[in-house]
Amino acid sequence: MEKKLSVLIVDDALDNVRLLGLIFHRGGYDIQKAHTGQEALKKIEAQRPHLVILDVMMPDMSGLEVCRQVRANPAIAQTPIIMVSAKGLVDDRVSGLQAGADDYMVKPVDGSELLARTKALLSRVTTAVKPSARIITFVGAKGGMGVSTVALNTATSLASLNQSVILFELSDYVSWMRLSLDMPVSHTIGDLLEMEADQIERLDVSRRLIRHPTGLRFLLAPGQRPAKPINNNHVGVILHALGPEADYVVVDIQSMTTPGSLPALQAADRVLIVVEPDLMAVACARSLLESLKKTGLSSRTHIVLNGRASDDTSLTRLEVETQLDLTAAQDSSRWTATGGLMEKKGGPKIVASIPPAAEPLHVALRQREPLVLAMPNLVASKAFRDLAEWITENE
Repeated sequence: MEKKLSVLIVDDALDNVRLLGLIFHRGGYDIQKAHTGQEALKKIEAQRPHLVILDVMMPDMSGLEVCRQVRANPAIAQTPIIMVSAKGLVDDRVSGLQAGADDYMVKPVDGSELLARTKALLSRVTTAVKPSARIITFVGAKGGMGVSTVALNTATSLASLNQSVILFELSDYVSWMRLSLDMPVSHTIGDLLEMEADQIERLDVSRRLIRHPTGLRFLLAPGQRPAKPINNNHVGVILHALGPEADYVVVDIQSMTTPGSLPALQAADRVLIVVEPDLMAVACARSLLESLKKTGLSSRTHIVLNGRASDDTSLTRLEVETQLDLTAAQDSSRWTATGGLMEKKGGPKIVASIPPAAEPLHVALRQREPLVLAMPNLVASKAFRDLAEWITENE
């Protein structure tokens, strides 16, 4: 069954809401209602209607201000809006369009004309070419590499560079992101797994995004193992739906054995393998690099060294580069911040070395903050920021 498009009708006059609701109900749309500007803003962000019919004159907040706030919010800025008002002078229409409305109609409206304009607007919106997010996929060389920590702090650093960022926690286990940041469970990827992949629309995915004070939006792993496992079809559809939602989608994959990892790697603009500088982890990274080379992903794949333990058994950066046959760094000291690399055209290289910071990471975890915000002056925090800058500069 084809899913109905939803329309949010915003008007403080109940008679107007009933009349407009009847018009759209007969036109085959699902109806949502709001009677104040504040209520409208909350419903637009929470319910993500396909279209908003917006009255101009309301007691708490004018429709013009509602429209401005919608356009100023990256998460909902693309929402189509038709203003409907009793004010029909040229200056009134101009004010509405300048506030960001897609169309402006004067009351009383003709139902057939309203439906025709709605159909034309939604057709333009759905067929327009929208910018796609850059997909940065972090994957562990093996389990237990601290991939989630690296993904979270890199995504937070990207957001601090005025980028719109979504962090997609690709896992069917309990959400590490939710627990580490103390976020309530409301929507997760588990909701989408209950749907058939070919029935998932962009709105279904955007409704599951959780906004956080870091500036990030999260698509979280389930609070418990879902009844239906993650599969490649679902992940492919979800990533496609996230494309128009942000500048960057950062995908957190614990290892290649994670269900759904293949489409997240194939869709990635950058694949960043997180590896500890020890012999076993580097051996796993070598095997993973060989696998990615066979699938044609080698040219977009690089290494992030994550030094979680500070001891004499850790390999130096130069030793890791030698083991993996990577580009040699100009500085071969044990821990080096991002940079100082000699480019090897088309080949993988180490793009960041995160120094050990076990105790600071535990402190940040207790504070329920990413390390880059809890301790911004730490050398490890600078390394994460350098990695984020490398990502933005190497598109």
